[in-house]
Amino acid sequence: MSNTFTAIEWDNGKVYFFKGDKYIRYDIVADRADGGYPKLIKDHWPGLWEKDIDAAINWGNGKAYFFKGNRYIRYDIVRDRADRGYPKKIKDHWPGLWIEDIDAAINWGNGKAYFFNMGDKYIRYNIVTDRADRGYPKKIKDHWPGLWIEDIDAAINWGNGKAYFFRFKENDYIRYDIAADRADRGYPKAISNHWPGLWDRNIDPTMLHLRIHGIKCADSDGRRERQIIPGDVQQWITTANAVFRSAGLVFDFDPSKDWEFIKNTTINNLAKKTVIGLKAKQERAKKAANKCAKLYVGKIVIFFTYGPQAAPGGGGHSGHRGYYVKMSGFSGISTKGLAHEFGHYFGLPHTFAKYFNEADPEREIIKYLKSKLIKAVINWGNGKAYFFNKGDKYIRYDIATDRADRGYPKKIKDHWPGLWEKDIDAAVNWENGKAYFFKGDKYIRYNIVTDRADRGYPKKIKDHWPGLWEKDIDAAINWGNGKAYFFKGNRYIRYNIVTDRADRGYPKKIKDHWPGLWVKDIDAVINWGNGKAYFFKRNRYIRYDIITDRTDRGYPKNIKGRWPGLWYNKYSTLNDILDGDQHVVRDTPPDVGKKYFITKGLDPCDETINVVIQSPNDGIDIAFSPDRHNVMSYDRCNDIYQISQDQIRRIREVLLENNRKHLIVGQL
Repeated sequence: MSNTFTAIEWDNGKVYFFKGDKYIRYDIVADRADGGYPKLIKDHWPGLWEKDIDAAINWGNGKAYFFKGNRYIRYDIVRDRADRGYPKKIKDHWPGLWIEDIDAAINWGNGKAYFFNMGDKYIRYNIVTDRADRGYPKKIKDHWPGLWIEDIDAAINWGNGKAYFFRFKENDYIRYDIAADRADRGYPKAISNHWPGLWDRNIDPTMLHLRIHGIKCADSDGRRERQIIPGDVQQWITTANAVFRSAGLVFDFDPSKDWEFIKNTTINNLAKKTVIGLKAKQERAKKAANKCAKLYVGKIVIFFTYGPQAAPGGGGHSGHRGYYVKMSGFSGISTKGLAHEFGHYFGLPHTFAKYFNEADPEREIIKYLKSKLIKAVINWGNGKAYFFNKGDKYIRYDIATDRADRGYPKKIKDHWPGLWEKDIDAAVNWENGKAYFFKGDKYIRYNIVTDRADRGYPKKIKDHWPGLWEKDIDAAINWGNGKAYFFKGNRYIRYNIVTDRADRGYPKKIKDHWPGLWVKDIDAVINWGNGKAYFFKRNRYIRYDIITDRTDRGYPKNIKGRWPGLWYNKYSTLNDILDGDQHVVRDTPPDVGKKYFITKGLDPCDETINVVIQSPNDGIDIAFSPDRHNVMSYDRCNDIYQISQDQIRRIREVLLENNRKHLIVGQL
């Protein structure tokens, strides 16, 4: 398998990756490889070398250049073929560039191109003057912060202010910020974890054949024999091959060589789940099964067992750390069971989240959604702001760096002595060394200097805040001019801090006095101390100019991506479909889980099912459908033969682990 690897961005929203004699077309918008790839270079790139391309670059003028050894080819993007008279020698047409062994090239989008050699140097090339800039080559380590210092295989400009650099042999890549001129934090990362459908370093996307070995079990005395025949197993395997074909896997099973019957009481006690009172017996069964399975080098061992109970135990189990798959008898109702357990064997969890497989999933889901919503926020006056969720946590936010401090969120109860432990409605800093927190019909005065609630609190709002609502305040802010504003529903009250009472004529309607602001149900608001106030509602926020007394243009905006480390809840809008995510190994909460539909007497295989969970007071109205899109969902739905790109990537990672490598030895 060739180690040559390069990439080039095209003018059609695609990126092309070349390795050996094949290429993959990658879709920028979908962020994954297109279906049907890899393909042979020779069949689709007229006039280009058929294999082992070293580097490639889009020149931005309708031409692309490909390099190999000491030669290059100019390719016409519109005509989709190499120009006549190529290849030519690099030394004759690229002044100042290396004459051979170029390893990567990238158009920076500013009239400059960068070329990297098979070592630790690079050359900056002027596209307009068509020659290398003076003073080059230079060392990578001196001018590319955060980038590897040598051996770059490929580079592409993604067209969004980011560039990507690859080291195929090391299975890693770096995202580089063009404007900041440095690598983004958290890189390098694994290619195999973030580029769906792209090659990883060890497994070529061709079919890998995995041998199956079936073992039917009975007790040592011959009793409690599990009833199963090779023909039943073959039906399961046929389905498994349909499912895993897109992952490049084929399961081979020959009953004349891969089938046996053993009498072993210990192994025959294998069960799907731990049976109460029989845990020790089942642990012995697992150890014995692993020991036995290790003897069959190069095979996936399937045990068909009776289980430890009086009647045969149903179901199956497996896991990517063990060496076997356990199955029961064959019912014929669904042939997807073995494919499902193979998924676990290769490290795939259930796609549906188990988080809400409880007796009252609606309540748990609403609780989760609320925890992702901001409910109160306060400027502490020391360069920090504190955000509280609709739960028991808070985040400390650094105003100067404009991001959440590390280690947050934390629990309120652990760091706010005397404050309520959860569900704070609103908070405001009074600039007298005191902060006020509101919840229901009560409030707490908090001493900023001593960092604890004052004695004697909480107290009733109605007894100490003349003219203010007596309960259920949504948000509060100190405007910095001797006035504070309190919001509730579609109204607000202006409060005089000096006279310590609400101004006359309030409450008033928000819509009549706050240009561009939401007209009701504000979750939280804060004075940032720079002439701006920020209002939050669900997963969005508005920046309000205090001087001009109106919302800044372009708002509201999403919290996500603009408040690093802060909560946001993309599921807080009407009828978001949370299940059926076809692109991840496992759905993230919230998810009702498969038990939800079964316990309600609903068929999870029915695609028309739609269950709505509501909490109007919290603005939550969520629609769920059964999560049935692939083999790791409901194995009762026998008509589904799908597996996602993320799942394929996970399978390939597991195949390279020590307890799985024996399955693919000789096939790499």
